[in-house]
Amino acid sequence: MNYLLPNPNVGTYCNFLIERFQFESFFDNRTNQNFRYDKDKFFETALNLFSLTNFSLRTIEQCFSQICIVLKTIPSNFYMYPEILTFLILMKNHNQDLYLKLKYKQCEEKNIINYLFSLDPTSKFNEKDICITLEAYVAYSVNQYLSERIRNKVDFLKINYYDPSNDENVSEDKKIRCKRITHIMNNLELHSGPNLLEKLFNKIDISQRFEQ
Repeated sequence: MNYLLPNPNVGTYCNFLIERFQFESFFDNRTNQNFRYDKDKFFETALNLFSLTNFSLRTIEQCFSQICIVLKTIPSNFYMYPEILTFLILMKNHNQDLYLKLKYKQCEEKNIINYLFSLDPTSKFNEKDICITLEAYVAYSVNQYLSERIRNKVDFLKINYYDPSNDENVSEDKKIRCKRITHIMNNLELHSGPNLLEKLFNKIDISQRFEQ
């Protein structure tokens, strides 16, 4: 007789890993008031993103281990944007080909945004506030990272977010989402600096040396 094991509760396991790798201690030691929401943002992003994958518990553990190692290399005064780091680690383990294309600037912004949306075919995650925040962070940082290429770095953001937010022909729901995203991106621009993704890619590369 064959027995089917129940699917593991990913959320419960993520909470276990958060405690095991002592993420709370890391975030609690970042006393700058500008970072006061980083812990909650990381926890919410990780729980939601890893619940969308078909990762084994072992792979989820590896992802959390990689995130932990990267965090240990980040100075206490560095704007780290845990949502972006978590997204990059997930993509690295879930779609390494796309991760490498982004790292070596061989893809378009739309490829990364489409990948984010593809994680949840039901669109339930895409409608959550955390996904809107993540979309804003990813769209802006990826656009900035790819800006050295010939195409104007503002085109993607303007066409997909800034223009629709003021277009009367766009649905009201779409306009509201775009306005929220552009507001977040405007604030992100103040702190991220020009090389946020490059710094994170470098730290992820360094972390690989310490993986078992």
